[in-house]
Amino acid sequence: MRLTVYGERQNAKVTGNRFTSRFIEPGLISYEDHGGDKELLTKETLDTFTATFVGKPLIIRHNGKTTEGTITRVWWNPDDAWYWCEGEIQGTEARQRINEGWSVSCAYGITDTNETGGEWHAMPYARQILAFEGEHLALVENPRYEGASIRLNEKTKPGTAMFKFIKKILAPTPASAADVKPGQADQADLSGESEVTIDGAQVRLNDLVELHRQRAKGETLAPETQIEVDGKAVTIAAVVAGFRANAAAEDKAKKDKDDEDEKKKKDKEESDRKNATEEEEKKKKEKEDKDRENARVASGQQSFRVLANARNNPPAPQPAASPSFGGLAEQLERGKRLCSLSTGKN
Repeated sequence: MRLTVYGERQNAKVTGNRFTSRFIEPGLISYEDHGGDKELLTKETLDTFTATFVGKPLIIRHNGKTTEGTITRVWWNPDDAWYWCEGEIQGTEARQRINEGWSVSCAYGITDTNETGGEWHAMPYARQILAFEGEHLALVENPRYEGASIRLNEKTKPGTAMFKFIKKILAPTPASAADVKPGQADQADLSGESEVTIDGAQVRLNDLVELHRQRAKGETLAPETQIEVDGKAVTIAAVVAGFRANAAAEDKAKKDKDDEDEKKKKDKEESDRKNATEEEEKKKKEKEDKDRENARVASGQQSFRVLANARNNPPAPQPAASPSFGGLAEQLERGKRLCSLSTGKN
């Protein structure tokens, strides 16, 4: 993001000799407009092979023959999930195209692929790029990556102070903090070309220092003051609104993540409690089943012992009972009946 305040300083800048570009990101790349397929390029592959772009040329269009610049550094920016590069620029046509709003497209030679294909975020692809060799960075009117961009690192005209190095005040240790007086803190040199990430874009310290100096000199930047962001004029109010919206989005994302983490924690606790209860019930039932089985086996064994004892120890035979003839009176009465029967008298 290049910041230039409109007004008396609008034409106060001259072009520098370096460029910065956001040029490639992980994900699917479509070559269907050229009769090809969709291909997957992962961050792991880019981490390994984007360094091959270092030393490669900046040209005009992919078929350009003239080197307009050279890539000197490539890095991953976690703030916007893109790979960035910077380099030296020599060609006047390249400066002209960049000022006209052209973007960039990188070219590389694929050296290894996985032809199996698959899906990435529910979108099918024909193959995965496993290795490549960087070839060049081209200035184009319509980049394949819509978010790709390039800008010149600019300096202001003579007389407007810009710094090769800016002093960075180092925080004192807790033990010595009480003894540090204003102006006596330790310092270290920072390059004026160092960049600060603002709303996902890189802003040079020199640009920020210049804006701060204007405010310090009474040049208050009103909300309607226009600045140039990526080649377009926007107001300070819009930039502030974007900053606030970004901060609010980050706060919401953090809150949503905290809420999700808390929900996952509670769900895990509930799941652990339920699993513990089910395990306890399972062990209790297994014990009851085992106790019943043991009781059944013990009962069967007792019955078997009773029967075996009965077979091995039969009861002793009992003497037959003698017939009973009753008492004396009964015997006399029985005798009389017998006599009557024998004489025929009643």
